[in-house]
Amino acid sequence: REMPPLAARDFFGNLARISVMRGSERFKGARAPSTFDVFSPNAAYQPQENRILIPVGLEFSPLLKVVMAHELIHAIDPIGSNFDSTGRQAAWQTPEEVDGWNRWAEPIAKRLEAKGYRKSRSISELSADVWALQWATLGMSLQESRDLIRAYARFACHRIPEDKQAQLKSIDPYPLGEDRVNNVLSMLPIFS
Repeated sequence: REMPPLAARDFFGNLARISVMRGSERFKGARAPSTFDVFSPNAAYQPQENRILIPVGLEFSPLLKVVMAHELIHAIDPIGSNFDSTGRQAAWQTPEEVDGWNRWAEPIAKRLEAKGYRKSRSISELSADVWALQWATLGMSLQESRDLIRAYARFACHRIPEDKQAQLKSIDPYPLGEDRVNNVLSMLPIFS
């Protein structure tokens, strides 16, 4: 498949274009890659190995702090909390902590369910985005926070062709474009 045209000085737009191109290739067979691609525009947390994988392209990104926080959140979310520090399956959160997380995420869950998303995985990803942006903007001026949130929105809000949207909703843990951005921003105190 042909590489999409890339733009100078548009790191996040380029990542989004590459992601869409690679995503459409990857999702043709509706199965995830078996190994982590260090040139992928996506990072990953692997609970069985208790490690975070960051692709080389994000090393100098202004969103690196957000990406790292997002992946760290997966270590303590309802999915990651089922694995201990060595990667063995062992739930360590109390029922009250799990219940608190679920109550906090309920508004997101209802909105996603109404739009046909796979609720549990999408909630995990959006929750990680919310907490990561909150952490990353701590100590920033209002202008710095706005700039970071704009960068996040540009990164997360790439356009998906309509004919691919239904397929992606069934296999991709991230809500599409504006659904992802609007759900995350609605949960940030700065927008409440």
